[in-house]
Amino acid sequence: MKKIIVLLSILIILTGCSGSKQEAEPKTDEPATTDVDALSADDLYHLGLEALKTKEYDKALDYLLKSVEAGGTLAYYDLGLMYYNGEGVEVDGAKALEYFEKGAESGDGDAMEIAGWCYEKGIGTEVDVTKALEYYQKGADIGHASCMSRVGWFYDKGIGVEIDEVKAAECYLKAAEAGDVWSMSTIGYCYLYGAGVEEDDEKAYQWFVKAADNDNAWGCYYLAAMYTEGLYVDVSAEKAKEYLEKAVSINDEDVINAIKEEIASGYFPAEVVPDSLKN
Repeated sequence: MKKIIVLLSILIILTGCSGSKQEAEPKTDEPATTDVDALSADDLYHLGLEALKTKEYDKALDYLLKSVEAGGTLAYYDLGLMYYNGEGVEVDGAKALEYFEKGAESGDGDAMEIAGWCYEKGIGTEVDVTKALEYYQKGADIGHASCMSRVGWFYDKGIGVEIDEVKAAECYLKAAEAGDVWSMSTIGYCYLYGAGVEEDDEKAYQWFVKAADNDNAWGCYYLAAMYTEGLYVDVSAEKAKEYLEKAVSINDEDVINAIKEEIASGYFPAEVVPDSLKN
């Protein structure tokens, strides 16, 4: 019988909250003209991103506003982030949400995700989990991985809907296949325990490896557990310790606490305990 007792807990890292999309859509060409009024919405948007990079927030705000005035839609998300994070402006959740919703209406999946987050957590508005799920579902429908993951979480925990482990697992799997790292460890957990899917230690192992390869601490934790118990793999104290050490190095407080609890319970034997956690 599987002895792993720590349940996978959620650590939501909203992928858009601390930066803009400049990494995803770099622009190397200089605008053809220096006359701001003659620039296209796209050029103004990228000038705004460049100003954000150098923390010239007044310039960034001006360029991004001019971009939307010129008919652009990409800047809505970044304008929302400025008000969400207080970059060059006072933090204003309501103003941030206004821009996120405009971005969502234009088809921006990142904006759909963060608009959903605002409604889920009551940022700039009253908590409205129905509205949150609507935005997450819209993002999921266009293939946004993080939105797929959030839809899965709502069905997993019965947030505004009936609990449906099968639906949750379907969403987690789609999100993982689309590259969402948290969902990789989560669907691994589903396969390990047969939550919404048929129990399958091999698939669990494969997804935990993918998660661990992407520096997901929970993936490392469960791989250590599998090597400790010999689930799908041969028992290996060396491999278990290797993955526990990697989990600790990622510095996820929830995972480190889980490891400490299992060390104290005797689940993880002394030979697999990371050196940094030895008394």
